[in-house]
Amino acid sequence: MSGEAQYQPTFEELEQIHNDIPVATPGPVAAKFDKNVAVGIDLPFVPDNQGQFKRNYSQIKQARANLVNLLLTRKGERINHPGFGSTLWNILFEPNKPEILKEDIETSIFEAVDNWLPYILIREIIINETPDDIDRNILKIAIGFSLKDDLENFDEVFISVNETFGLVNSNGENQS
Repeated sequence: MSGEAQYQPTFEELEQIHNDIPVATPGPVAAKFDKNVAVGIDLPFVPDNQGQFKRNYSQIKQARANLVNLLLTRKGERINHPGFGSTLWNILFEPNKPEILKEDIETSIFEAVDNWLPYILIREIIINETPDDIDRNILKIAIGFSLKDDLENFDEVFISVNETFGLVNSNGENQS
């Protein structure tokens, strides 16, 4: 019946519906209670002894893998997600003024994490700024973080971005 008016909820009704939806948490909720439930795949992708990729069984370890994946992905690299990633590669070729470089790196990391991994709390960013590394276009970054809902667990990620050798993650393995 095309002549009948259709019901349109009011703004207040829509707001109430929105407020009733529970907030999502990273990883399966069961993983908080069952240490035998995998919450994701670890990086780098390597097979385990069961013929699958190595998996993470704790949320902090999966957050670490997600953080490495996010920061080592160039913005625009992922199909259908052009905003996913960071601008760390772009910073390699910026002018070598340490105070500007440090600020740009921190901004890039904070923006990427705020947009894509809001459940991670960055606690510290340490940038190795040796003149030799700067001259060779190498960034060495240590990032300390925890989960916003679990501040007691703390982990670190070490990232080295290099024009010649590709991306080297915290395990020291070439990711080019």
